[in-house]
Amino acid sequence: MKRWLCVWLVSLMFCSSSVSFAQGSTAVPFVTIHPAPHLNGMAGAFTALPTADPFGQFFNPAQLATFARQNNFAVQFYPQKTRWLPQFTFSDFTFSSTAAAFGYSSDKILRDVSLSFAAGFVKSTLDLGNNIWTDEAGNQLGTFHSDETYQQFSFGMGLDWYIKFNMGFALKNIKTNLYPTNVGIEDQKKDRSARTIDYGFLLIIPATDLLNVKGFSCSSLGQVQPFFDLSFGFSVLNVGDEMHYIYENQAAPFPRTAAIGYGLSMGLDGHVWDTRLRLIKADWSAEARNLLIELKADESWNYVAFPGKINFKDHVLLGKYDQYITIYQGYRFQLLEFIEFSFGYFRGSGYHPYIKTQGIQISSTGIGKIFSARIDHLILKELLNKLSVSYVWSKYSSTETSHPLNGTELKGLTLTLRGLF
Repeated sequence: MKRWLCVWLVSLMFCSSSVSFAQGSTAVPFVTIHPAPHLNGMAGAFTALPTADPFGQFFNPAQLATFARQNNFAVQFYPQKTRWLPQFTFSDFTFSSTAAAFGYSSDKILRDVSLSFAAGFVKSTLDLGNNIWTDEAGNQLGTFHSDETYQQFSFGMGLDWYIKFNMGFALKNIKTNLYPTNVGIEDQKKDRSARTIDYGFLLIIPATDLLNVKGFSCSSLGQVQPFFDLSFGFSVLNVGDEMHYIYENQAAPFPRTAAIGYGLSMGLDGHVWDTRLRLIKADWSAEARNLLIELKADESWNYVAFPGKINFKDHVLLGKYDQYITIYQGYRFQLLEFIEFSFGYFRGSGYHPYIKTQGIQISSTGIGKIFSARIDHLILKELLNKLSVSYVWSKYSSTETSHPLNGTELKGLTLTLRGLF
């Protein structure tokens, strides 16, 4: 029993606040674990920075519209389960996740207006291994296997009219199996499942495109074209009523979380061997998150309205944090649509000391475009143009080497199809 309880409590650190409740803190805290091997390299700061990664829907379901503008289908999965919280000695604690996305983007249906639609899916499982249930005297009452899982179904829509508007919605089906239903607890709630919803919005301002519309040329280096995008976004995650975690008369709130952020992207587009490529790209993202729960003097609780205690100037723009606010910041560099390096950190409520992240991704996209332009074989040419494969690795680290997250690594493989219709 102590094993799963220990890891369950540590999982609470992924919530956006360290607030405790008489009922035992928030229910199902594992749903706040960042599942994205690629995006975690930037600390998961993807509420506002556009991404075509299929795991983007976890941070903001509005990200699916960005996916649909570039791709038709993608799936990302772990080639092997991640050993969760390696600082513990329990080798059977693992975390795994899979994400998929399907997208379609229309041509201009009206003058200068385009629409994009996408659907997505995420499944994550926190496996807490085999456990022994004992009574107060240490007598063995039985053994059981504990785990928690959720399935997220998402939908996103985008409208392009000079500026890009994204919106999205998601439903999570959550199941938790932390303890056996036939050992040790009487009058317990048998149905340990729940549903929550997420929703979000993302605004993308393609500054260089707007300048071109106004008649200003941004191409000053021959065939090399600079670009600059600015984005703003928000999301509200895990919206639900309450969950009766163990007993019918004891309820806990879901980790309802508000996130607000902004992103910056810049770089150069050009040609390599007569192939149009994104030569270099740099991204920066920052956001603030707040758990939308208020603890009252009598130890009861209630949800608070969006945006909670988030102040856009102080927390989002200036990056200030406190006992209620956690900030997430990250940056990355991409070269020739082939290799990418990312770094980030998060600090504030629930994270002392702060947690650093790093990651690397290698993708076949750039190489596929170059070779596609230089071969005549029709099938191979189409395959190189439409299919890409990428591998990603990311890691959490802390200045406190004994921190439970220190050394946690995630690895992922992504298959992406584009240009199908």
